[in-house]
Amino acid sequence: MFKLLKAILLIAVGVGALKLLHQDAAGALDRWAAMLGLDPGSQYVDSALQKLANLPPNKIKGLGVGSFVYAGLFLIEGIGLLDGETLGGVVHRNRHQLAGSS
Repeated sequence: MFKLLKAILLIAVGVGALKLLHQDAAGALDRWAAMLGLDPGSQYVDSALQKLANLPPNKIKGLGVGSFVYAGLFLIEGIGLLDGETLGGVVHRNRHQLAGSS
């Protein structure tokens, strides 16, 4: 179940990162910090928000895509664990099914 929760969180991070590409990053990050109950005036929060706001678009896009990739892995593993399998078992089974179908 924990793997599925991590997947959901990573999907949210990916969507958020890709949404930042199409809007004012600094303003959006300030709004998100306020929604999460973080104090944007805090030294550490302000420093983190400034670093995130100054990321170039290609790094933000990479963060979003990477989040989706890891979310996919956690979804596969989480669903496999619910079925009583490990990620290795799922990959092994699918590899043999693909090899047998060609």
